[in-house]
Amino acid sequence: MRQLFKILLLFAFLLLWAAPALAQGTGLSLTMTTQADANRLTVTVLAKNSGSKALFNLAPALEISKHSLKSVPLTSLEPGGHHIFVFAVSGGYMPAPGRHTAILRIKYEDGSKNSYCAVHGGLFDTKAGPETDVKISAKNLVVDGRASLILMIENPGQRARDLDIELVAPCGLIVEKPRRIALFMPGQKAELEFALSNKTWPAGSNLPLFAVVRYNEDYIAHAAMAPARASIPALYKPWFMRLTSLWLALALAILAFAVIHGVLTRQKRRAEKSR
Repeated sequence: MRQLFKILLLFAFLLLWAAPALAQGTGLSLTMTTQADANRLTVTVLAKNSGSKALFNLAPALEISKHSLKSVPLTSLEPGGHHIFVFAVSGGYMPAPGRHTAILRIKYEDGSKNSYCAVHGGLFDTKAGPETDVKISAKNLVVDGRASLILMIENPGQRARDLDIELVAPCGLIVEKPRRIALFMPGQKAELEFALSNKTWPAGSNLPLFAVVRYNEDYIAHAAMAPARASIPALYKPWFMRLTSLWLALALAILAFAVIHGVLTRQKRRAEKSR
């Protein structure tokens, strides 16, 4: 009986140790808001740890036109926790009149010192002007080995335009030739392909991408942006690794049974000795 009790306890502790490990994950969710006029730009970023592991050494950088702005790094962010980063631009650092892109990159690490980089993008206007009529859209894709993102671009205007086209992706998701310059004629539509491959992201990751088009016309800046998602396929897991909740419940049941069994056995032995 004593041997059985030890075996049950050992099995229960193994299940309790393994179940949380099977459910762990990492992720950083970002939300961006911008307030801008001709004299000042304020970008507020809400970073939330949407995974089940703590994140460390969060270092944000914001790209505005040709400038890169940095905020105070954050030492750690617990699961479910959030933090607000604020960037402010004024004076001579303000970009030219028109519509511009704000590209955010946050580098961070997990508990095993693996490095990641989350991205987010937004648009802002420094001066009211003609609407940007270039249309852009991107399709979601699955990155299993080498994959291609399809980008649709249309120039519905009456003038030819030199377009600066960029695909912004998280670090660790490699984009071949992420930036291109293309001349689009009036009314022209075209598909562009950007080849991607995964270098560091774990299976099951769902990553944001931002396709960006920029051009200048009559001394006014123009920009358009289209979001997309890149999914990293989940690796195959044996059936017993997919039943985390079942193993946790089973471990608790075995542990309770082992404790009750041990208590009853001791009481029985004491009763036999007292006779």
